[in-house]
Amino acid sequence: MQQLGWIHFSPSFKDKINSILDLLDQEEGMVDELGLGPIRDAYADLFFPGTSTVQTRAKYFFIVPYLIKDFFLQKGGKSKNLEQFLNEEEHKIIWELADRYGHDRNAGSGVIGITKRKNQMLARRPSSIYWNGLRSYNFIDTSLSLSEYYVNANKLLEELLIVKKSIKDDSSDDQDIEYTDNHQVKVSTYQKGWREVLDLPLSYEEADFFHKRIIEIFPQRLIGKIVSIPKLRDSFLNTSDFESFAKLCLQENIGDELKKQITQAHDLNEITKGLHFAYSHLINARHYTNDVFLAQFNVWQKDLYANLIDLNSLTSEAIHFSTGIDNNSVLAFIQSILTLIKRHQSGISDFSELIINQEIRIKGKKARLRIGAQRDFDQGKSKSLSHLNYRDGNTRTIIRDIFTALNQ
Repeated sequence: MQQLGWIHFSPSFKDKINSILDLLDQEEGMVDELGLGPIRDAYADLFFPGTSTVQTRAKYFFIVPYLIKDFFLQKGGKSKNLEQFLNEEEHKIIWELADRYGHDRNAGSGVIGITKRKNQMLARRPSSIYWNGLRSYNFIDTSLSLSEYYVNANKLLEELLIVKKSIKDDSSDDQDIEYTDNHQVKVSTYQKGWREVLDLPLSYEEADFFHKRIIEIFPQRLIGKIVSIPKLRDSFLNTSDFESFAKLCLQENIGDELKKQITQAHDLNEITKGLHFAYSHLINARHYTNDVFLAQFNVWQKDLYANLIDLNSLTSEAIHFSTGIDNNSVLAFIQSILTLIKRHQSGISDFSELIINQEIRIKGKKARLRIGAQRDFDQGKSKSLSHLNYRDGNTRTIIRDIFTALNQ
């Protein structure tokens, strides 16, 4: 397997690379050929802020700030900077947890880097994966990117070590307070011996802290409603897809605006499935005679209008109002598709020209539907965004971790 390594160490460059890696960390078959990803992400940010598709367990929201606190509580003059410190300590934790859970990537443990053995490095560490979430839920009170925070933390530690050397009484409790009050880590559950009992389940105190943070910061978002309304939470934890949960949400008292956003996201997801089947049919039909996607499209088309919640209210203007997305080409594409569907013109032939033009607009010379494009896939392979992943699956794991600990 090929690995990605750094060849340029500027903070801004690393942040850009991490953004690209976020796009690469998608499931196989989830390539965004039609440019719908920004709208998907906008709804996901509305519903489940601070989450990502590569977050696995709630515990990492605590492991990273705990390590940062460890860094600032170093005794004496240390030569390592925060980036080096986290790199070393996160990998130690990765290897420890991977050993504990048997290096089995199919076990569902949620261990990041579970296939890694000692001295095998990981391109994306938990600090990078969870940084936006740590800021969103004020586990770390900063607006800085992780790379900017590294620089700031290193300067702060140098200043604190100078102060420490000037203090003769090394046993002073106030001295540790000075270290821990300046790095913006706001997690109150930290204990100095936390590494001795490290595992992925949350403690009651951690779960309570996270639960309160969600309610305090995002009470009107879907995630806030889920942790606040027991019936809604049970529905969320007991469903496996966004479509089923969305319809259950509409039966609860969660506010008209949130219901409107959920309805839009639900119906967009249903329509995206058809676009996926149509796109996959169009590229397969160019090279193969046996095309499974046409049959799937026909089933989708037959059930479409029964599956939609409120087609008439779904417009590009409504999407823009809810999400703030202002990508005119994507919104125009969606509006054109919606116009056809509302006219009951939802066949392959109706969609074909719009899909071909949209892929060429998005992918340019790499578009598979352009004239003269070479086949680069096997028969029956999916090569488009098959549905809109609003991160409900990742969030479901995090909320389950919280309430498993709270109910112990």
